[in-house]
This record gives sequence, C-alpha cells and structure tokens, in this order.
Amino acid sequence: MLLGLGLGPAAWAQQEELPLKEGEIRFRAGNALEQIIINGQKVRHFSGSVVAEQVGQTLYANDVYQYENGRTVMVGGVRIDQGEGKQITGDSLILVGKNRVAQVRGNVVYTEGTRTLTTQALDYDPKTGTAIYTTGGTINDNGTILTSRRGRYERSTGKMFFYGDVKMNGPEYSLATDSLHYNTASKMADFFGPTTITNQDGTVVSNRGSYNTETGVGKFAGRAGIESPDYRLEGDIVDFNRATGLGYAQGKVRMFAKKDSVQLFGDKGWYVRKRGKARIQGNALIKAPSGTRGDTLYIRSDSLNAINDSAAGQRTLIAKSRVKIYQRDFQGICDSLSYESADSTIRMYKAPVLWAGKNQTTADTIYARLENNRMDSLILIRNAFLISQDTLKNYNQVKGRRILADFANNKIQRAYVRGNGQSIYFAVDEEKLTLSGMNYIVCSNMVIRFDSANKLETITALVKPEAKFIPPKDIAEPERRLKGFNWNLSRRPTLKSVLQSPQTTIQPKKSGKSQKKSTTFKPAKAKARLRTK
Repeated sequence: MLLGLGLGPAAWAQQEELPLKEGEIRFRAGNALEQIIINGQKVRHFSGSVVAEQVGQTLYANDVYQYENGRTVMVGGVRIDQGEGKQITGDSLILVGKNRVAQVRGNVVYTEGTRTLTTQALDYDPKTGTAIYTTGGTINDNGTILTSRRGRYERSTGKMFFYGDVKMNGPEYSLATDSLHYNTASKMADFFGPTTITNQDGTVVSNRGSYNTETGVGKFAGRAGIESPDYRLEGDIVDFNRATGLGYAQGKVRMFAKKDSVQLFGDKGWYVRKRGKARIQGNALIKAPSGTRGDTLYIRSDSLNAINDSAAGQRTLIAKSRVKIYQRDFQGICDSLSYESADSTIRMYKAPVLWAGKNQTTADTIYARLENNRMDSLILIRNAFLISQDTLKNYNQVKGRRILADFANNKIQRAYVRGNGQSIYFAVDEEKLTLSGMNYIVCSNMVIRFDSANKLETITALVKPEAKFIPPKDIAEPERRLKGFNWNLSRRPTLKSVLQSPQTTIQPKKSGKSQKKSTTFKPAKAKARLRTK
C-alpha cells in the first residue's frame, strides 16, 4: 500500500509517479492504514514493516503515527538508511520541522563506514547531515573510541565537536579533556581546556592545542607539559611526536629530572625519550640538590644538554657558553662544562676559574670531583694557579704545570704541585698584623697544607728547591706577582648573578706561557712554615 503525506486516497496512486520534493515523505505500509484518536487528535496509524521515503534517505519502522499538525512518530525497529554504509537505528523516531529533523531515541546507533556512534538520544538533520546528542555518546572510529556528554557531527565537513568529560582512546594513547573538535579526514583533534594525553611512554598535559591521532604529533599551549618516567618538560608552548618520543617546549621552560630531583630552566627545551637526551637553550639554568645540608648547586649557561643512560644508571650534563657555577661553598666560571655522574666530576674548559673559601684556582682545564655533591678534590691541568689573600691583603700564590687539591667539608686541605712549581708566600705576624717578609720558592714539585680555617699553613718544596726570603723593605712590586697572576674576585658569581640571565661573554685567557695581565690576590694564612727537601 502506497500512502502520501497530506493526500487523500484518490491521489495516492498519482503521487507514486511524482518525484519527491525536499521535505516531503512517502510511506509504504506492509499491513494497514487506520485512523485513530490520540489525546483528541486524529492520527494516521501505519503498521506492518512501514517504509518511508525522503530525498536522500529511506526510513523503516514497525509502526508509524502521523498527526494532523505534521508530527510523525515511528516506533519499533527504527532505521534510517542513506546508502553508502550510512545508517541510523533506534527504538523510536520523531520527525519535526520543515527539514524533517529525526529525533531518534533509545539504543541509537549511527553507522558510517567504519565509524559508529552509540547514544540514547540523537537529533539528525538529513538536509545538513548534522547529528547531535546531549545525553552522552560513544564513537568508535576504526578502533579509536571517543566518549562525551554532548556531541555534534557534521557529515558535510567531516568534523565532530564534543563537550563534557571527553575521553578518546586509541591503540597507542588515551586523551581526556572537556572540549574537543575532531576532523575525521585529517584525524586532527583540537582541544580547549585542561587536557591530558597518555601513552605507554609518558603523559602530556595542556590547556589547549591540537593532536593528530594517527601520526601522534601534537602542538600544545597554555602552560603545557610532557611527563615521562625520567623527565617532566613544560613550557608555554609544547610540541610532541609520539612516534619519535621527541618533545619540544618554548617559553619559560622547566625540565625536572625525577631520579635526582634536578631542575632545568630556559627559553627553549627538547627531550628525546628514546635516546634519553634533554636540551635547554637560552638563559639555561640548572638547580640540583647538593649534600645533606639542603644546599643547591646552580649552573647558569647559554645551553644545557643532559644525557640519561637508564641501562647504565649514568647521567651526563654539558653546559656551553658563559657558564657560571654557584654553591654555598664554591663558585666558578668557564666557557664550557661537563658533568659525569659515573665519576661525579665537573670538568671546566676554556678560561675556568673556581673559588672555594678564600682560594681562587685557575688553569687551562679544571676537574672538580664531588662527593655527595660537595667538593672532594680538584685537578688543575696546565698553567695551574692557586691564589689566596691574607689578612693584610697580600696575595699568596702557587703555580705549576699541574695541581691536585684535596678537600674536606668543602675546604681545601692539601695541594700537590707537579712540575715547574713556584710559590710566593707572605709571612705575617698575626698578633701584630705586620708583614715579616716574603718567601719565594722555585722547585719541581711541592706540597701545600692548609689549616682548619682554610689558611695556608706549610709549604714543602721538593726536588732541587730554590728559595729566598725578602724583607719587607726590599719587596719590589713586580716581585709580588708570579707570571700569569690574575685575581678575578670581581667575577666571582653570587647567587643573585647566577639566577639572573647572563649578560656578558667570558673571554678566554691568552694561551702560552706569558700572561701580561696582573691584578691583586688574597693570601691564605698569616704564619706559615717553609720546608724544603
């Protein structure tokens, strides 16, 4: 039986031959058509596998109720078939408005190719191809599962919009947010509001951004962060590649190494999960817990590189350009620096200067070994120079090809000079605070000992020593300085200067034996004993 909407029985057969217009609907009833009264209204009741035809789609139901006001209700086995694998099923359906929007209710399933939406209530506009749900829904897009409280799908653009407790789970990731826009063609998810993306290697947290669910490439903003088992990287802008494990952050970057609670700061940051590498560039700063007294080691430079070897349990840190070091008991500057956790040694290159207490050390290269993050020993390699200042502001000096210094409680105890040893030491009467004279020693090797106050106590000259004592009245100014003397106290970093961005570039000292620049220096002790062997 063929039935046309709004037509008398005599016109039904004629209507069968006419093409459908937009908004029109044509019914086929398998069993019967009857007119009934519901709430005082005349209602046409079609029963028995009813088929309704509209432009672009066919509707199926067990029963159809057509009201005089144009409202149409379909009940039982409801299905909307649009061809090409596009289908909507549910328990009931109401057609409303000029566009015949379908309000499908009860166990709704919207299928389009490999994509399926399930919900309890769906409004579908056949003219625009827009589907809306507001009571919670789940979408399965070829293995990617998405749930939300509210959602809208625009078939013409392939875009989906989801709001309220949005969760997306793919084979290699999961995403949780409150507002998400998804493009079914590009597989790009744009989110707005606090968002968390988790995969087997870590987590991304952001306030807004975009994520390609197919390639795993994401761009995040609004103070975003990437967290792995070893590191957390955060910044105002963060990029992430799931396949390569590469994370990039920009703007007030902070990186946190979980194993040893080390923090890195800078303008830009990179983290490569598969290689265990992290890099900070631009006003880079590292803060590391130091010792058992709650101290902190600070390193400031233009760039920082950290390499974490999880298998070997080792970590390497490399700082480059305008390096400053600050810890309560020692400070330093150089052009580049490396730290190896395997031997707990800081290696300083290119015009390094290190201060510990009242002592300044310089060399072409300085190795500073730490024990429990406190100074344990120093090795000064080539053009080694040790300077300290006494109470009368005279500069006690030790120079050699190489110097090895031992520390205890971050204070120097002994220094061993190996090769071309030279020393100037000022004898001071501590009680009268007067200068007794100046000792000048030249030998191959020497041993210098310091007291508990970190002042020079004894000098032992070894292997053909030559020594002379000069009375105060005979001390000429040039004799007060060993060749290459350079007291750099004005450049000694403070905590404030390290926390600030670097302003000037460290100039490397001239190579070769001659060093013309001289300044002043601080000696270490008043009365020291001279020994020669």
